[in-house]
Amino acid sequence: MSSVNGIFTEAMLEEAAIEILQSLGYNYAFGPDISLGGDYEERKDYREVILSHRVKDALFKINRDIPREALDDAYRQL
Repeated sequence: MSSVNGIFTEAMLEEAAIEILQSLGYNYAFGPDISLGGDYEERKDYREVILSHRVKDALFKINRDIPREALDDAYRQL
């Protein structure tokens, strides 16, 4: 990643952050692809600030020993 005229841009920072997170095992989804009208739409409208299925999946994945009812309650409190 090189800068033009020694300028470090927001796009360069974003690209570097994405690469680091992917190297740590995180999945990357391009915003327009998962936005309304995108190829992999993940919300019904822009007022949905939480991608519910991603949050629920993460809660269950990292808390496998907690009863589902407790995890559902935790999600509702978000």
